Amino acid sequence: NFPVQVHNPEGFDYALLQKRMAREKLVDGLVTFGFKEVKTPVLRKAPNSRDYRLREELFPSFLAYEQKRQHITQPHYIFELGQVRTGNKLSDHLGLGVVGNNVDFNNLFSMVHHLVASVTGRTIALRAIESGKYEKGKAFAILSDGQLIGEIGVVSTEKMSGGKLKHQCMYAELDLPAFI
Repeated sequence: NFPVQVHNPEGFDYALLQKRMAREKLVDGLVTFGFKEVKTPVLRKAPNSRDYRLREELFPSFLAYEQKRQHITQPHYIFELGQVRTGNKLSDHLGLGVVGNNVDFNNLFSMVHHLVASVTGRTIALRAIESGKYEKGKAFAILSDGQLIGEIGVVSTEKMSGGKLKHQCMYAELDLPAFI
């Protein structure tokens, strides 16, 4: 019969704890769907420079990873949680890639929809966009409550440096602070 007293130590950030729990739930959901987590370098070298800078999106990391591993049994599912520079601040992003022969766009979209709904309780919608990294007519902005939270599409076969993609790739990238 001990009295329970909730003590909030000074400086404890409940919002940060909530974000960490949502992030863990997101990773658990991806692993359940069969995704494998990959870690790629955060810094990339600026052209003709010795300086390194933080990447502005996870997409080049996905292409570099896929170019080196096109021999892996298909289909394969990968994801990466990483920081990118947006303007003058850092932001956490989630990149999802599905690679294989005749991969299904609706399958990736339904996974993203389920993850956003289970983590945040919100639904998402798609809006067609034009993007040089996706095939024409196969690029979409991901919106939640009218707010842009990411993009999804079928990767253009010309995006692979030094050659074409051997398999069809779909990619989605979500801005985590936008929806968590």
